[in-house]
Amino acid sequence: MNIKNLNISAKLYWGFGVVLGLILLIWVFVFFGLNSIDKDAGIVRNSSFYSQYFVEIQRDHYSWEAGLLKTFVHDDIEHVQVELDPAKCNLGLFIYGEEGKKFLREFPEYEGKMVELEAAHKKLHNSAKHIDESYASYDADLIEFLNGII
Repeated sequence: MNIKNLNISAKLYWGFGVVLGLILLIWVFVFFGLNSIDKDAGIVRNSSFYSQYFVEIQRDHYSWEAGLLKTFVHDDIEHVQVELDPAKCNLGLFIYGEEGKKFLREFPEYEGKMVELEAAHKKLHNSAKHIDESYASYDADLIEFLNGII
C-alpha cells in the first residue's frame, strides 16, 4: 500500500490519526512527568517541614538544658525542674509517636540515625535523672562560714 495511491479522504484520516497518536503519546509523557515532579515536590515539602520541626525540637532542648543549669545557679531550687521522662518531651513524642513512624515511612534511610538519636536522647534525660538524685543544694551560710575560716 502506497500513500500516493490513497484518495484524499484516506490521506486526511491517516494524517489526523498520526497527529492524534503523537499528541496522545506526548500527553502520556507529560502526565507521567508531571506526576513524578509532583511526587518530588511532595518529598521536598516534607523535607522542609521536618527540617523546621527538628530545628524547633533542638531549640526546645536548648531550653531544657537552660532549665537544668538553673538547678546549679539558683539558691531556691532543690530539684531538677525539667522533664526527666524522655518519652514526654517534644523529641520523645516525635520518636515514640505517630509522627516519627510517619517520618520513617517517608525516609526509611534514616532508621539507623533514629535509633542512634533515641539512645542519645535517653542518655541525656537519664543524666538529668542522675543529677536530680545526687544533687544536694548548697547552704549559703556554710559557704560564708567556710570562706571566713579560709
